[in-house]
Amino acid sequence: MTKTINILLAGLMLGGCATTKPEMTSTTYSEAARMHVAVEYCVRIGWISPDIGASGKRAIENTISQYCIIPMITNDLTARVEKFMLR
Repeated sequence: MTKTINILLAGLMLGGCATTKPEMTSTTYSEAARMHVAVEYCVRIGWISPDIGASGKRAIENTISQYCIIPMITNDLTARVEKFMLR
């Protein structure tokens, strides 16, 4: 009985590890960065309210959370896009 329980637990643990998120592509990184900066820009110039902007950022984060991401790349791309768009 104990042996069966141990085998089931091991199977559950391995099954949980095997269900990873897909890796985010460079195109998706760029799109997420552009969307984030666009929301920030629209709030800054008054086209949308800060509340709507916050909702937009949450939606972007929810989309990003579906992928396996490297935060350093996301932050770097966002900074570059922001520098370009908000001159």
